[in-house]
Amino acid sequence: TYFWFLERGRWSWLQVWDALLELLPSVFTPAVWHVVLDDSLVERVSTQAPGSMVHHNHTAKPNRPRFLRGQGWLCLAAVLERNFKVGAVPLMLRLVRRGANRGKLKSGRFLLRLLGRRLGRVRV
Repeated sequence: TYFWFLERGRWSWLQVWDALLELLPSVFTPAVWHVVLDDSLVERVSTQAPGSMVHHNHTAKPNRPRFLRGQGWLCLAAVLERNFKVGAVPLMLRLVRRGANRGKLKSGRFLLRLLGRRLGRVRV
């Protein structure tokens, strides 16, 4: 929901992320924070979209082409547990401008470094 608010509102995503990182340790206090890094491909038709390039479609669905144009996104989410229920809170999305895995790994390390400075021990 807050991604919709960011899109429609006039808030900086860094300020929202900062506020969320202040809130999480006050509500949840695990010894080690578990996070999930996931990459996804958002299909784009325009060649002028930032980071838009041709990617190999790994889904192998019969009604999809083998190669398609899209943007690569990397999502960082915190895994939270309370009363034996587990959920994930998306913290940050980052556009990967290079299509190779190297760009995703660099972006992932960057996001984890930022998160580790704020929360302490982080396990992926």
